Amino acid sequence: MAMFGTITEFVEENEDWTEYVERLGHFFLANGIIDEAKQRSILLSVCGAKTYKLMRNLATPRRPGEIPFGDLLALVQTHHNPKPSVIVQRFKFNCHFRKTGQSVANFVAELRELSEHCEFGAMLEDMLRDRLVCGINEDSIQRRLLGEATLTFKRALELSQGMEMAASNVKNIQKVNSESCAVHQVTKEVAGKRGKAVECFRCGGTHYGNN
Repeated sequence: MAMFGTITEFVEENEDWTEYVERLGHFFLANGIIDEAKQRSILLSVCGAKTYKLMRNLATPRRPGEIPFGDLLALVQTHHNPKPSVIVQRFKFNCHFRKTGQSVANFVAELRELSEHCEFGAMLEDMLRDRLVCGINEDSIQRRLLGEATLTFKRALELSQGMEMAASNVKNIQKVNSESCAVHQVTKEVAGKRGKAVECFRCGGTHYGNN
């Protein structure tokens, strides 16, 4: 039976163990591998010599093949990614502000990443909304958000991105207008120097020299 996808060895410098386990889970799901003993054998076969040695050391005096699949994953998880302090993670989340020039989407992506170990549970959407409003670092957007009688995270994100896009569009229009005025002025100057009619490709008008 042909297999879907492949699983490479785990390289700590390139990938988080949690992400590796997630990919492994998708590989098992795609290929219908539900037997935990088989899942364990596949993991031990593909994880790489360095990770296998780590598992062997962590499992002592037992062998990796003697430990249930879930427990084996937990051993490596605890070694590579010990559970962080919820208090510290929430402190980092609540102190995070949008950087100058950073897009709203990127700022929200950072907030979602920071919230991973905060254990907000059902309060996650409210916490994201509050941090978006308080950390947006732009008075006009902040005033608009605070002016909403009922504000959900989804609505706060839509308003923030809408205002961000509007501000960007205004800058683009102003830039084009500025360039157009500059070209228009140069065309008039050229017409004046040449003493003849010169058509302006920006405004479509005709400028005449003084001679």
